[in-house]
Amino acid sequence: MASTRQERYNLIYGNTARQMVEPEVVSRPAYEPKRKVERVPKKKSSSQIKRNQKKAYEFDFNFICVMAVACAIVFSVSFLYLSQRSNLISKQSALANKKNELNVLVTENEDMKLELDQSVNLTKIEEVATKQYGMQKPGKNKVITYKSKNGDYVRQYGDIPSTN
Repeated sequence: MASTRQERYNLIYGNTARQMVEPEVVSRPAYEPKRKVERVPKKKSSSQIKRNQKKAYEFDFNFICVMAVACAIVFSVSFLYLSQRSNLISKQSALANKKNELNVLVTENEDMKLELDQSVNLTKIEEVATKQYGMQKPGKNKVITYKSKNGDYVRQYGDIPSTN
């Protein structure tokens, strides 16, 4: 019998072709008889074993109580989850409605502001101020200029002194 795997399976290693060796022909018998299976006789179970097996298949009161409690817990958790989920969905839809309402109001506000800006005519205001109310443009000696260190805004703490 061949001792190495290469000899056992007629393997050829390397990158060169070698002379082929004819495999050994193993003759098999045409008919192989089936093996007989020995049957082990079943042991006869005693009445105590039968009673224990029957008792194992029955539902006792403790098992029914545990199953009822488990079903109640599953039902209550499912009910709470579904109620919270529906509450969340209703709040999300209310939020979406409020956002839509806000967008409509912002658009209307911008339209009204644009309309107001377009309706103001400064030349007409100047005419009404001079003719109806007698206002006049100030002369050069009446204008006081102020230079601020901070150009963003001016905060007035008292009256502006007169230049008279």
